[in-house]
Amino acid sequence: MARLELACVFVMAVAAVAWAVASARPAMGQQATNQASATQPGAGLLTFRERVSFHVYENHSDGAGGEQDALELAADNVFVYGVTGDFAVMAHLPVKVRWFDRGDDSALRDSADIDGGLADWTLMGQWRFLRVDEVGINTSRYAMQFGVEGPSYNDGLSSESFDPFVGLSMTHIRGRHGFGGAVRYKVNTDSEPNPLGLGNGDSDVLTYDASYLYRLDPVAYTASTTASTYLQIELNSLYEMDGDRRTLLSPGLLFEAQTWAAEVSVQLPVDQRMTDS
Repeated sequence: MARLELACVFVMAVAAVAWAVASARPAMGQQATNQASATQPGAGLLTFRERVSFHVYENHSDGAGGEQDALELAADNVFVYGVTGDFAVMAHLPVKVRWFDRGDDSALRDSADIDGGLADWTLMGQWRFLRVDEVGINTSRYAMQFGVEGPSYNDGLSSESFDPFVGLSMTHIRGRHGFGGAVRYKVNTDSEPNPLGLGNGDSDVLTYDASYLYRLDPVAYTASTTASTYLQIELNSLYEMDGDRRTLLSPGLLFEAQTWAAEVSVQLPVDQRMTDS
């Protein structure tokens, strides 16, 4: 299996307010960049979020007994619709481009060494089964996710299988502090032809994440507040049932306005075990 050297994630989100204490205050979803949260749009609202990521892989198996380096540029387009105040449906439509270097200096410029197009899509529902609002902006939210990852039938990018999953997420906000956690289990019924990284092979996958956000500005909300800025730190972990694993430390910055948000996150490997595919 490939060794993930670097994963840089830039997210530009155009979203409605998931929840707000007062209409004059800014959007306060406080959703960490790389994990599921228990926030969602209100009934009848549609949001769009695009996450663009860049990955570098070294010494990846080429499926024929050799090794190659690979670059991947991906754009995950996420649509979320609030059916009710506590139930939302989501669709992920990822587009990927991969370049492979098999040792020839000109390989990255050879169209035969490039895969690109729509990758496997995801359709899911999210049910927020518990919401506890406290004094001021303090709140606790808990949600369940369930859905399926389906095939795009795009050669080189698709497992051509339907893989169900179930997950839980929670979001806590206490003043200037935000805490998040998420866990998800996916049943992989087939593998991509030559998967990059972890999570797209034959083995089932368990992901578990934790996050902390600190509001840099404003110190306190007022009627004139229109935006908020947060520092964030995440631990994003993945475990395959064959024993392979990966944990990433993900510092980042989040800016939330009333109707849009922008994020940047850099993921750094702190623990990993990946065998050759």
